[in-house]
Amino acid sequence: MAPSLSRAACAGEEGRPSSSYTTTSTSAAGASSSRCPRSSLAGSTGPSTVGDTWRDVCRQIVSEQYPWFAPRNDFDIFTLAMTKYRGSREELGTWLDAKLASAIGRQGSMETVMGRVRSALNQPSNTITGLKPRRMDRNVFLRPIPQSSYSIRLFPGCFDAREYCLDFVDTRTGVAVNSPFKFELWVIPDPSTPWLGSGSTRITSLEKVFGYLEHDIPPGHKTFVVRDGQTCLLKRPGRRDVRVTVPVCIQPAAAATGADNAYVLTLPASVVA
Repeated sequence: MAPSLSRAACAGEEGRPSSSYTTTSTSAAGASSSRCPRSSLAGSTGPSTVGDTWRDVCRQIVSEQYPWFAPRNDFDIFTLAMTKYRGSREELGTWLDAKLASAIGRQGSMETVMGRVRSALNQPSNTITGLKPRRMDRNVFLRPIPQSSYSIRLFPGCFDAREYCLDFVDTRTGVAVNSPFKFELWVIPDPSTPWLGSGSTRITSLEKVFGYLEHDIPPGHKTFVVRDGQTCLLKRPGRRDVRVTVPVCIQPAAAATGADNAYVLTLPASVVA
């Protein structure tokens, strides 16, 4: 599987998190995670993964990427799920030992490192941004791309971070693809109120943010993260641009009670000049 990311997922052309996203901090074994508990897993953007906890998801990632290796402890599971290993099979154990020694040096003891890793792995799996949707998942949207055999798919990410995930699928088969054609994906100001926007930002895939090369991304794993309510623009050479606005996910309780106790005065959404 390929990498995933949470609040720092949307990045500019150089792979740097855009200013509208909270940058990542170091936690557990030194891997990236955000203030939102829906943190990043190096394999969470692959096909649908079922499991109750991060440990379940991480185990599946490790078994798919390293079927020849049996993790020795939680640190191995966490590190291999969070980090792309590019060395030989023979050196993997030594590489993990060096990672563990480095984490102990930073955090003070084996007990501290393992305790933090254990806490991370015990989090519920529905706090992971980037897992591909399953058939029964709600709020998954498919929209065919004009003059194309492919569709844009939007599916929920981290609710607390107001994230949605975006990928491309074959319209006929429903199978996810990485780059069906040459394109750029941008976040742009709302076309109805462009004066309120803060400019346009090109979105980089989670995989590129984590340093994966295009040929290292398995087919159908590439994923982009956008925010609720953002307007996205798909640019294709020789074709008209395609614009889509991300839904805003509202919890029923929040919708009923509102954000506060203020009176709401209703005005028209638009008027004719």
